[in-house]
Amino acid sequence: MSEIVIAQNLLLKYLNYHCNWVQCNFATARPAQFREQQLVAMLKAFGIVPSLDK
Repeated sequence: MSEIVIAQNLLLKYLNYHCNWVQCNFATARPAQFREQQLVAMLKAFGIVPSLDK
């Protein structure tokens, strides 16, 4: 599998996860930073360590 396909699959999984998360937590919506931390944790679980240095 190419890296592009893997990245697309990860993005689709994240979007599904993200949309479910937003729907389930709409009443207690948290800041974007929290969702960003969840994405980073998920990517790390797949063995990808993104750099979010600002």
